[in-house]
Amino acid sequence: MKNIGVAVTDLDDWTGVALCNAVRHYGMQPVKFSFSNATSDIASGGLHAGKTDLTKLDAVIVRDLGPASQNDLSFRFDIICQLNELGITVVNPPDSIARAANKYISSYLFRRNGISTPKTVVTINLNDALEALASFRRAVVKPVFGFKGIGVECVRNDDK
Repeated sequence: MKNIGVAVTDLDDWTGVALCNAVRHYGMQPVKFSFSNATSDIASGGLHAGKTDLTKLDAVIVRDLGPASQNDLSFRFDIICQLNELGITVVNPPDSIARAANKYISSYLFRRNGISTPKTVVTINLNDALEALASFRRAVVKPVFGFKGIGVECVRNDDK
């Protein structure tokens, strides 16, 4: 029986449960794990998440990488790349995860490929942000990297 890793932050989250049910439906064994407790033993090539030996999985479905500092996120992403290089099927592959996780590059790719998006301004400059807000009645402010709406705010321009 094939063992399919399902990477989730919350082991009881409905999306993880649904993915595990789908894996079972196709006659495979789901193995839930979280990247938050990932460990790599460079000398042996071992990759673990808790007690799960990631190198023994037949495939990995990456639901999410979980909240993390930039260093932790980079390490988790590197593990996904390493699994991919080891020939373990990774759904979603590293390049897709990198693009989807980054709201800036996602918006750019949507626009480049003719997918309609709201008017978007991305900046790290406060004056440019205020100038953009002045051109809107309302705006949604989002961090470039984020999940589950954390850090998302609706701001209003009462001057219009």
